Amino acid sequence: MSEDGYDISTESHEVELAKDSESNVAQELEITTTKNTWIQTAVLILADDIGLGITTLPYAMKELGWGWGILFHFIIAGSTFYTGLLFADWNMHYDEMLRHVMPWFPSKVFLGIGYMFTMISYLMTTAFIIQRILFGIQVCFYQATLIAGTIMFGFSQFQTFHSTLPMMVIGILLVFVFVGIVFYKPDLSDESDKGLQGVLNIFLAHNMILYAFTGHLMFPEFKMDMINQRKWPNALSLAMGLQLIMYLFVACLGYYILGNAADGNLVHHLPKGKTLTIVACVAMLIHLIVPYIIRMQVITRYVYNYDTNWPCTLWLIISFGFICLHILIINLVPFLDIPLTLSPVVFSFPVAIIIPIAIHWVRNDLDTSAKVFTVLIVIYATIFAFGGFGASFVQLKTHYEFVDIFTCRHV
Repeated sequence: MSEDGYDISTESHEVELAKDSESNVAQELEITTTKNTWIQTAVLILADDIGLGITTLPYAMKELGWGWGILFHFIIAGSTFYTGLLFADWNMHYDEMLRHVMPWFPSKVFLGIGYMFTMISYLMTTAFIIQRILFGIQVCFYQATLIAGTIMFGFSQFQTFHSTLPMMVIGILLVFVFVGIVFYKPDLSDESDKGLQGVLNIFLAHNMILYAFTGHLMFPEFKMDMINQRKWPNALSLAMGLQLIMYLFVACLGYYILGNAADGNLVHHLPKGKTLTIVACVAMLIHLIVPYIIRMQVITRYVYNYDTNWPCTLWLIISFGFICLHILIINLVPFLDIPLTLSPVVFSFPVAIIIPIAIHWVRNDLDTSAKVFTVLIVIYATIFAFGGFGASFVQLKTHYEFVDIFTCRHV
């Protein structure tokens, strides 16, 4: 108590409360500025989903025809949109969802392997693209993987989805730079997809469209990073609506331009001109960085310790270790194409279709019509997923070339 009767302890307490209030506000501002609005989340979903799958759609349209090809895009888009909406009931990461329903299941191991195979596929494709960019120089494949890994390592130091948003927007735009160059002056001489006939082609085409819409492994991660998670349906509706429009545009225009020469990957139709090929490859390379680095964020968080005194250094070490592991697997594991071909069936398809529906069914008492609907989705998706794998495996067996990674050659 002071001489004038004023309680000094009360004043001190009020100052402490004010400081605490300011600290809470600052902390809240820091959290919200590293999280995303529902529109930003839609950008994340769109940039992640439009990966390599978009390059296969003209071939799928060629095999299915205009009518069924377009209709099947709508069927798969609607089905995967439905399973994506099921994540709205959950406020946790994907591995936490699995542990909640199946405590005995090694969810982090399962999902970690799924992430790894997807990232290895992106890194391999990036290496092949680098060989195309440097086709005037003899670059061995192992050298190309080292270059690709170095590029990915630099961008893997982004630690939040929010920090990658500008690159996400650029990645979406550059996909259409790549597609535009291919459609402007396509090389129609490639015949790498000859050999599959009849029903195998049909299964492969269905599987390509199914796989192009199955980016659900990242959905809970994106949702957890939203400022207002109740807006998840808004973000998903915008992203998948735009995705369907973009996919149909590329599939239809690609089939119209390429016709029966449409190959299973638009990379095979890159123009022979040096300048256009380099521009298209650089555009696709930058686009592939996006899905790789956001998955790197997820798997790095699996083993990251947030209590460390050297957060940036620890993040750098972990991401460097994962990239080294991917490079070693790519260059040392023989016949790696076989497990990579199996990966969509083992990981992407269950994560996008089977697991969300199974968890939703366990947690809710569905009426008969809902049960019939979900069973039909699972049945037709299973048929096309495994049928597509069989077709891919036959195609791989027919055209497989064992590549000596230490032999430098032009691509």
